[in-house]
Amino acid sequence: MDLSIIIPVYNGADFIRNIVEDIITHNKDELSLEVLLIDDGSTDETHIVSEKLVHQHKNVRYFRKANGGCISKKLRNGYCSG
Repeated sequence: MDLSIIIPVYNGADFIRNIVEDIITHNKDELSLEVLLIDDGSTDETHIVSEKLVHQHKNVRYFRKANGGCISKKLRNGYCSG
């Protein structure tokens, strides 16, 4: 594997497909890459969209975990308020 792209996602059903497909489409150097989708307990249809991507692309993997609260937000955004 030349490159692993880790994408943390929370309620990303509206945009995650475009992101993953853009990454795969723009891999013009034909690197051996994997895309790891890490779902932080989304409450929308992120899991459905992500599972479809896994079935369509052999180099996409999906992991779903319970929402991690503030610490997950801090890791995702670099900050946590409240």
